[in-house]
Amino acid sequence: MLFSVERIYHKITNNLSLLPFHYTDGIISSTLSALTLCRGNFCLENINGKCFFGLFENSCYDRLLLMIILIFLSAKNTQWWLQYIPVKYFHKERINIKTIWLVLLYLPLIFINTLLNNELIIIALFTFFLNIMVCLFIIDLKTGYLPDILVYPLLWAGLVYQSCITQGNVVSAVYAVVISYLSIMLITMIMEKIRQRPQMGRGDLKLIAAGAAWIGLMDLPYFLALAAVLGTIHYCIAYHIKKHNNVLHAIPFGPAITLSASYWLFAPSLNPFIIKIMG
Repeated sequence: MLFSVERIYHKITNNLSLLPFHYTDGIISSTLSALTLCRGNFCLENINGKCFFGLFENSCYDRLLLMIILIFLSAKNTQWWLQYIPVKYFHKERINIKTIWLVLLYLPLIFINTLLNNELIIIALFTFFLNIMVCLFIIDLKTGYLPDILVYPLLWAGLVYQSCITQGNVVSAVYAVVISYLSIMLITMIMEKIRQRPQMGRGDLKLIAAGAAWIGLMDLPYFLALAAVLGTIHYCIAYHIKKHNNVLHAIPFGPAITLSASYWLFAPSLNPFIIKIMG
């Protein structure tokens, strides 16, 4: 299975209105040319039963170019999603965030991503994960909704991720998805019966299941525990801010889920790197 660099290049550069600066054309050209040195035309291979697009073993300059293009594309992609999804699916106002703020947000995230990973497929999957999580965080915080059009691709991408990493386990990930969804749904239904009011949106349940696909079964309890702690902190802060108005009935739980999933996904990769620096 071959992915033509030339086709990708022309498809992107023909839509330069989506990109932030005029010199993006040169960046894309240089980046994609550098990436061809990795594995020809992004040739999909199979080594030890694990799929990847090849090891990214080029110079720091090539890696920097890759990081720059991922940052700008992520920023513009997120900006478009935030403007389109609330209007299309929830009949809400579009969410407008300037490109510069999104670039600054993605700068450390993409930097860590490209620094810690050498396989192009893993870098691409992590970038996709970050794009989805940032959008879900902002959309849920602003509207209180978690769109299925983002949650479902996140779940399936998590299963692909499990099949691509060396220590991945697709079966474990599937178990994590099923167990997390059913257990949280059961707890939510019991609480709704007791308190006679909605406790958690079904979008939150789907997002937990999608996060579980990336985290896996072994780290599932930690993922849920941290999400609960972050949700509690969010509620306490919101209650303290709005207690005088007495209008706080619920808070979006999506931001806590996205932060917890992001932490437990990146923490295993960051810990050895931090230990090496500290040592």
